[in-house]
Amino acid sequence: MRAWEERIRAIGHGTRTEMSTAEALRIGRAATPQTGEANDPHDPNGRKVGDLVDVRPDDYGRIAVRGRIVSLSAQSIAIRRHDDIAGDIVVHFPRAGFGVTPAE
Repeated sequence: MRAWEERIRAIGHGTRTEMSTAEALRIGRAATPQTGEANDPHDPNGRKVGDLVDVRPDDYGRIAVRGRIVSLSAQSIAIRRHDDIAGDIVVHFPRAGFGVTPAE
């Protein structure tokens, strides 16, 4: 644990820079998502990179987020979507507590 703690301390916290919401959104819109494609060959539903899906929490917040699968595993799923304000983004979800269904 000490070695891990020393490595984390060496990373540091960076330098905080104030910026407006508009500036943050401009930077985000200009950025390119860096999530690499990764299929799960053992996905029980046969889902794969490129599939258009809806991801929604399985509790009280049932609003779906629609996008194309970029990466999936038994633990997580990432989908690419376009937002009018933020531009092209990749949203990451845990698999536990979220349902993934084909988009209709």
